[in-house]
Amino acid sequence: MAAYSFVSDPTPNSLIAWNQAEIDLLREIASSLTPFSAEIAQEWAGQLIARIGAPLSNTPYFQQQVLEANHWFLEGHLLNLQQGNLSRVFQHNMDGDRALLRSQRVLDPEVRSTLSHLYLSFDLSTGAIVRRLRQIYRDDPRLPEILEVYGRVSLLLGEGIGLAFHEVTSEDLRQALRTSASLLEAARELNTRSGSLAAVLEKLCRIVRQLVRSDKSIVFLWSEAGQQYSPQAVAGFSEEQTADLRALRIRREDFPLMEAILDGKIVSGSRDDGTVPRELMERFGESVYAVAPMLDPDGRPLGALAAYRSNDVPFGRGDVEILEGIARNAALAVENAMLVEGLESAARRKSDFINSMSHELRTPLNALIGYLDMLFDVYQGDQSGLEMMRRMRRSGNYLLKLVNNILDLERIEAGEMPLRDEPVEVTEIFRGLDEMFATVAHDRGITFSCTTERPDLAVVTDRMKVQEILNNLVANALKYTDRGGAVAVRAASDGGKVVFRVSDTGIGIEETDLDRIFEMFRQVGDGGRGGAGLGLNIVKRFTDLLGGKLEVESAVGKGSTFRIALPARNGGPRPLA
Repeated sequence: MAAYSFVSDPTPNSLIAWNQAEIDLLREIASSLTPFSAEIAQEWAGQLIARIGAPLSNTPYFQQQVLEANHWFLEGHLLNLQQGNLSRVFQHNMDGDRALLRSQRVLDPEVRSTLSHLYLSFDLSTGAIVRRLRQIYRDDPRLPEILEVYGRVSLLLGEGIGLAFHEVTSEDLRQALRTSASLLEAARELNTRSGSLAAVLEKLCRIVRQLVRSDKSIVFLWSEAGQQYSPQAVAGFSEEQTADLRALRIRREDFPLMEAILDGKIVSGSRDDGTVPRELMERFGESVYAVAPMLDPDGRPLGALAAYRSNDVPFGRGDVEILEGIARNAALAVENAMLVEGLESAARRKSDFINSMSHELRTPLNALIGYLDMLFDVYQGDQSGLEMMRRMRRSGNYLLKLVNNILDLERIEAGEMPLRDEPVEVTEIFRGLDEMFATVAHDRGITFSCTTERPDLAVVTDRMKVQEILNNLVANALKYTDRGGAVAVRAASDGGKVVFRVSDTGIGIEETDLDRIFEMFRQVGDGGRGGAGLGLNIVKRFTDLLGGKLEVESAVGKGSTFRIALPARNGGPRPLA
């Protein structure tokens, strides 16, 4: 018997291990086995099915498929041996091993695992053939040589299975790495902030086209009201095709694949498979397609991602897995973009309404206050009539201030509140406070004072907003301070800031209410003294807008102190030149 060795690839190079006598013996062995091929296949199939176990082995269809596959393998194998074509034996089996292992990729994990287990159980077929050889050649003195020669064939075929399994597994690993890298890239792209829903959809089209290796892509959105998909973003199509696609509406009853997509299934195929009208595919120059649904967290249809190729190369398992992963990530990105766009739209409508109503209200209020001022100059009636006009004017001024406050709040929320940096003397701000509140405080029997640690104290900031902050705090302090009390405003420099303190000896604030007093329209412990609940909210928002810090200390029955620390925009408080 000639010496031999295994080779890393069972190709024609394997022939170097065989001499002509051995090849002739293999041809004889094949001829003697051929009449029994059906019986050998049956024995092999029975052992395989027993190894599988229920429930798959109980399926008649599956049992028949195993038997037919085994019989086909044996007939081809024996035919090649009879012809003495060892090259064909090894290459044919290697190609078959690769094809079968690759075909298992499309099956679910349980079936794939079962088939791999069965296919790698090559010992069952070898055992069935060896048992048959022992029966045929039981009285032949060449039996040991026959078993040794065929054993070598079996070992080389087994090595081929191992090599094919390693090759296909390596392909799977490379594809898994590509899938993971692609999905990470897609997630990173989708998590990058986009300005609008349209921007998110356009980005999705680009991601699909790049990562799924498609010529064209479309992002569809689902309309629950219309029960239809409509293309919202396209890539790879001509301008004329894009215009046609924009007008396209696909109802759930239009294509056979629609129900599958709406049920959350991924569908791929070609223009000849009948699931999509062939004329539509040809119209846009598409040969193969893959479509993955986008579903919201409750499993309802949100849209779909579609990838197309103009050639006949179908989308592989890896491409479909990447498309599925992108669709899962895309659903969240699209839903968030829809939510943000809806909120922004609502905010714009609210802003437009508030601005329109504010301007509409200010015009008649200003006219009313102006007419009341004119009446004061010409009216010489009794004091009760004058008092009524004073009350009307106070109410008009209150309404006007309320409208202006609402407009200011809306401008802050919309980011439309401009800031001016200008040198502001504290004494100038205090003069404005004195002009506005000194007389009111005197009439109510309240001591009012404004003091600064030095007369040249100044800060670079927005003067009007600082004035509005202090105006609201002083008006609030006077409102809640009874006759005989005091309201004091003080200013001092403190570590690169100007700190204003507005203190009163009023009714104070409950400790549990301190966190709520800055909320819009919030009135706490006002003792029936009125107010719209906007003043302190504006104080807080203006302080934040200027980059300042607002604090409050209060005790019921003893009064309150509001502390506003404002940073200087040009290096800190400084005297004016």
